[in-house]
Amino acid sequence: MEKQLKVVGYVRVSSQIQAKEGISLDAQKAKIEQYCQLNDAKLLKIYSDEGISGAKAKNRKGFQAAIKLAIDKKAAFVVWDLSRFSRSTQEALKYSDLLSKVGADLVLLK
Repeated sequence: MEKQLKVVGYVRVSSQIQAKEGISLDAQKAKIEQYCQLNDAKLLKIYSDEGISGAKAKNRKGFQAAIKLAIDKKAAFVVWDLSRFSRSTQEALKYSDLLSKVGADLVLLK
């Protein structure tokens, strides 16, 4: 019996301008929900950080909660774009490695 894919979603915008001119939180959430439908995946939760820079993960409470849940549940961490995951190459590699070590995937939709 095949296990159903579990997903933890994460969305972020760093400014009100980005929310209006870029891809909004709602649009990012819709893409994650669509991914789950297309892949028959169980969406555990979508976390968000609004108006927060992606430079430092420790400053993003939604990100920290999403990473923790993805690791605890060995769920795929699904995010619209790498820039929403992290603006730091070192941190992107660090958190991607943490997910990988427990058998969880990082999924970038863009």
